[in-house]
Amino acid sequence: MEIEKGLTLDTVEKKWTAAYPYKVDPSVLKDNYGQAYACLVKTEKRLIKSGQLDAFNAQFEDTVSRGVFRKLVEEEKKSYAGPVNYITIVEAFKSDPHATTPLRLCMNSSMKFAGYSLNDILMKGPSALNDLFSVSMGFRKFKVGFVKDLSKFYQSVAASERDQHLRRVIWRGGDAKDDPAVYVTTTVNFGDKPAGCVAQVAVRETADLYQHIDPVGAELIKNNTYCDDTLGGGDDKDGALMISNNMNNIVSMGGFKYKNTIMSGDVQEDGKPRKVLGLNWDTGADTLAIDVKVNLSGKKKGLRELPDVALDEVADMMPKEITKRVVWRIVLGQFDLLGLTSVFMIRLKLIMRDLSGESGRKLEWDQPIPSEIRERFVSVLSMLKELRKISFPRCIKPDKTRDEEPELLMFGDGSKSAFCTLAYARWAVPGGFECRLISGKTRVAPLRKISIPRIELLGAVACVRLAEKITENLGIKFCRRYFFTDSSAVLGMIRGESAAFQEFTGTRVSEIKTKSDVEKEWFWIPGTENISDLTDS
Repeated sequence: MEIEKGLTLDTVEKKWTAAYPYKVDPSVLKDNYGQAYACLVKTEKRLIKSGQLDAFNAQFEDTVSRGVFRKLVEEEKKSYAGPVNYITIVEAFKSDPHATTPLRLCMNSSMKFAGYSLNDILMKGPSALNDLFSVSMGFRKFKVGFVKDLSKFYQSVAASERDQHLRRVIWRGGDAKDDPAVYVTTTVNFGDKPAGCVAQVAVRETADLYQHIDPVGAELIKNNTYCDDTLGGGDDKDGALMISNNMNNIVSMGGFKYKNTIMSGDVQEDGKPRKVLGLNWDTGADTLAIDVKVNLSGKKKGLRELPDVALDEVADMMPKEITKRVVWRIVLGQFDLLGLTSVFMIRLKLIMRDLSGESGRKLEWDQPIPSEIRERFVSVLSMLKELRKISFPRCIKPDKTRDEEPELLMFGDGSKSAFCTLAYARWAVPGGFECRLISGKTRVAPLRKISIPRIELLGAVACVRLAEKITENLGIKFCRRYFFTDSSAVLGMIRGESAAFQEFTGTRVSEIKTKSDVEKEWFWIPGTENISDLTDS
């Protein structure tokens, strides 16, 4: 891979240097100082108007002090013979209350000049991100969990001389009387097309090279990191601390640094839960909850233009006319990757489906939705305040268990409205058994009407797919799996020959047979005992 070829590690300085991969010779980029100057003037005016100039200057000076931007002297500007390109800096904001830098500087490497931008000629590289669902799922297997955040992730990798001059920037602190100073960008930066892949590969290469320090810690760095967040843990506090410290040592060998570590049992000074890949983590109670919120406004520079609506005032604060755009904005703002609240979230999805039907498609984005749908929507939103109170144990293993492997219980169902699956781990504990929800998946039924048995079959397919995902990523061995359905039609289909069915049914029956043992693992239960029946009713 070109990105791997372009990475070199200075083992003395403990620093990676990257040479960006290009699909077109960089000489096609022309000196665009005039364009960069015009953008600078606009940025200054915008920052002064918004009152953010001082915060922007503080961030810029911090970036210079860390060596990310290096000021060029006249002799160097004149002597450099390679291609030159200027990019602009824009401000972005982060709403997380625990963000160390609410205002952040972002590089606009997509600014075109004479038909080309820097990002136009750069190769992106393959996606180096781990699967978000898998990382979140794996976090739940540890008795004691921790989250580590890589500091200045992208900027921990140095850039080659050529790439520095292709990302020159100008700045003068907002003083229009001064000529702007010229800086080169000495590191990989967010906004460059291959930046994410470069930084991820550098971290993983570091873990590979120094895995002898702690093989378990190295595996967590490679497989349990999403962007700059690493999720891990251990069987007890001491074990988790040892792994965490060893991970610090591993990444430091490549010039990276974890800025903080949050661990199970930590008491937050502000009393607020920590955001972990979209989930709220109460470290004191060691529980996870969904970050439910209602906001009617759009985003500008990464921030909502209006504050969130108080959940106990939703019914009163919602406008009389709600547009289709607002519905989408609110529903898609609810993030529940593991499906812990799928019983509730399917209600919002069904409203979206109703607005996607024949009558809904006639609605423009900014037209009000029908009154009856509005009433349903507000009614569902009014329940969010209760949903916020629901939490789930972060670790799916109870504190006290008998020395037995758990069982995986999968429930699947379907109706004319939706189909779903829920997954539970069943543990043997002193005096009986304890079940803990692992994950759930829901899908609305297709707009085009299909038979109930077919939708129930889709629920069965969702069962085996989720079970496979859990088995591969949770890191816990199950002694046995059980698949439950209340559909005798589904049991009849999956116990027949897949070749005997038409395409729709046959391919799905074949997948179920491939991913499960239909004779030993599938069972019928009454609908009143099927937990997944709650989500599609």
